[in-house]
Amino acid sequence: MGQANNGQEALELVAALQPDVLILDLIMPGLEGPEQRTGLLAGGHEQHADLAEKMLRQLPDSSTVDAQRRVRALLGPRELEVLRGVAQGKTDIEIGEELFISPRTVQNHLTRIREKTGLRRRSELTRWAVEHAIN
Repeated sequence: MGQANNGQEALELVAALQPDVLILDLIMPGLEGPEQRTGLLAGGHEQHADLAEKMLRQLPDSSTVDAQRRVRALLGPRELEVLRGVAQGKTDIEIGEELFISPRTVQNHLTRIREKTGLRRRSELTRWAVEHAIN
């Protein structure tokens, strides 16, 4: 069993340990491009490269990962949950019920989200959430 702090360490560990199971953080430094991910998932074995490429087609591209990283740095966890509810078309009451908070607290979170993003309308927040892969 091993643990890596960056893409290069992960590649080295996979080559050395040849694990049967790999749990991978796709926002790991040094693991941004599809080539690095394919190499990591293939474990340095050509026979696994096709499977790794098929798996990677299911994953977000690096621009989506970068957008997600920026959003996480901008918004807090609860703000992300509220924004996710907005993007799903839920009302403040529905979001509040789902998160066990009052509609007024939902509105307070939305006020902070609007201040941080510079967006005003709910439709703008929804579009922004979709563009930044908040789902």
